[in-house]
Amino acid sequence: MTSDAQAGPVGVAIARALVRHGVTHVFGIPGIHTMELYRGLAETEIRHVTSRHEQSAVFMADGYARSTGQPGVACLITGPGIANGATAIAEAYSDSVPILVLTTQIERELAGQGKRRSHELFDQQSLLRGLTPNVARANSGQDAVAAIDAAFEAFSASRPVPAIVEIPIDVLAGCEVVAIREPSPTEPTLPPSLHLERARGWLERAERPLIIVGGGAQGAAAEVVKLAEVLGAAVVSSSSGKGVVPDRHPLFLTAGLDLAAVRTAVREADVLLVIGCEIGHMDTYVADATPWPTPRRTIQIDIDPTQIGRNAHANLGLVGDAAATSAWLVERLHRTSPRRTADAATKAAVDHDARSVAGGLAPWIDALDAGLPPDAILAADITRPVTYAAIYISIDAIRRGRGFGRSA
Repeated sequence: MTSDAQAGPVGVAIARALVRHGVTHVFGIPGIHTMELYRGLAETEIRHVTSRHEQSAVFMADGYARSTGQPGVACLITGPGIANGATAIAEAYSDSVPILVLTTQIERELAGQGKRRSHELFDQQSLLRGLTPNVARANSGQDAVAAIDAAFEAFSASRPVPAIVEIPIDVLAGCEVVAIREPSPTEPTLPPSLHLERARGWLERAERPLIIVGGGAQGAAAEVVKLAEVLGAAVVSSSSGKGVVPDRHPLFLTAGLDLAAVRTAVREADVLLVIGCEIGHMDTYVADATPWPTPRRTIQIDIDPTQIGRNAHANLGLVGDAAATSAWLVERLHRTSPRRTADAATKAAVDHDARSVAGGLAPWIDALDAGLPPDAILAADITRPVTYAAIYISIDAIRRGRGFGRSA
């Protein structure tokens, strides 16, 4: 790890720190409290994209992260700026999207005194901590740079959720000697060897293995595909896990965890391997409140230990990086003549259920599917047509970029 220290404006130091982490775009609206940060950005090659509203700025950063695999960065002013962006920050937290929000605060000596300074909130820290657990207040330029470093490290090493760095305006307007370091590579986390060996034994002996992938497997596509092929395991994804295993891969079944045929396949699996998926309500909801089935054995791989067994029972939790853990299993599994395609009867039942659930939307979805170019970006809201489109439209590759190990 190397670093250099220079005396100068704090806003410039912050911008330089962003450059060191590979940031190329920042989204926001310049304001009187953030002007020094914008002066810093002007000293770099970072492109600033101006929005019409702070909520839009954070949603832009969210969309940038989802489409590129790189953390998005937004800049918001004190008080109303952060309040306007709150909905988008909460959405990014819900979907485990890595965004860094740089926001300001009134002068350190006046914060919390209720003297009605410009843009002052009653308790800005409480608002921020209600949106995400990763909130840091920088009482110096070095604090701000350290908080930015910590945010990017957390994006790579744990479940990525929004990080907020709050910088008082007197700090931002100051000049300091600030050390800017080169980011250290983050070593992928592997589960304990005892747990890995137990999982390997279960999977080697499995006769009907099934894999479920979620958003946490997005950075592990190659490893997951190879693992499925070594096991001969059919694959189901959540909507966030679309594209980890290409839709047209012979072992891929569907992205509909709510389908009756999928629940039957889960129930009949002797080992269910869940990779980076919460088995969350939005993916598994069915109108008749049918409970999620419990197969004979469930192995859950997740970077976030709090997700193991949270929404569905797990017999064995593997807390670690999805790519590294999958690669470890691939290297050590010994299977003879694994199945090369998903079971034909199961695939037919899944396809039948998918068409039935889509109903009259099926022709519309088919037309959209046929017309989309390979590099299209599909953005789906919560309305019924686009929800089904997001699940049933074919995707054969996830976005380019480094990906991030989220759980969704």
